[in-house]
Amino acid sequence: SEIVCDVANGKIDFGVFGLSTLHENRFHQQFQEELNRLTVVPLFTDKATCVMHRHHPLAQKSRLLPEDIQTSLMVPDYADDYSPQYVHISVHAGIHKRLMQTQHTILPTAGRFADLLFPEKDYVFVPIEADMDTLFFLIYRKELVFTALERSFLEVVTETAQKL
Repeated sequence: SEIVCDVANGKIDFGVFGLSTLHENRFHQQFQEELNRLTVVPLFTDKATCVMHRHHPLAQKSRLLPEDIQTSLMVPDYADDYSPQYVHISVHAGIHKRLMQTQHTILPTAGRFADLLFPEKDYVFVPIEADMDTLFFLIYRKELVFTALERSFLEVVTETAQKL
């Protein structure tokens, strides 16, 4: 994950990232060196859902199976750092909206954020029936020294997120 590397290398001080439970072990192996330099605080777990345009053939289903997703057109590679083995909360909602309308793509993502990223009635959210939860973490470098105010801020953010 770009966020993990940026925090570990000091480009940014904090990061929040989501990770699919399907690939948690592989992720820890791949980023072991970076994770050893970080404090990783679990925030919450969210169920995976699939966002799609309301006219997509899968939009009428009440739940999706992994095979439904595998046979559908996923969001294509549009950035070098896109990594389809992880479930992402994308900051490129505009690109996804265009692709969902023009190419009938689907976007697996975390359920809590789907309605925030896609509030328009043109998009539907179909739960994915699989062991595909997304784990969310707050990360920062172990070497950072915080003021009392910064420490208090981190505690409030963590407690609030864990109550979600």
